[in-house]
Amino acid sequence: MKETLPELLNRLDLANPGDQCDGMTRRVSNHLMSMTISHKVVIGRLEMLSNLPDEIILPAVFDGNGNPFKVKPEANIFHIWVELPDKQIIDLRARMWFGPTAPHGLFDPKDHPNFRYIERTRR
Repeated sequence: MKETLPELLNRLDLANPGDQCDGMTRRVSNHLMSMTISHKVVIGRLEMLSNLPDEIILPAVFDGNGNPFKVKPEANIFHIWVELPDKQIIDLRARMWFGPTAPHGLFDPKDHPNFRYIERTRR
């Protein structure tokens, strides 16, 4: 029986817990290419929006229990993810920076209005 995309993502996530967003995105992209699934690798940043107007919550690094242990002072931390032609996103490392409420796996970004994926524009 052929592995589904959600099954593949779950397997990659569990098998490579130490991968940062760049390494995990590379793994996901390689598998998508072998499955002939059209996609693009996106470099940009991920922001978590607060309930206050124009306020952005800074990324933090979380331990295995979802507890923040090191807050990053810079808001412009680059992030890498996969985008499918239908604008769904594959991101297996957002929770590394924003904890357990961050989007994870394959999802529609519209379902996560408190998070904003911003693609880096070329100059």
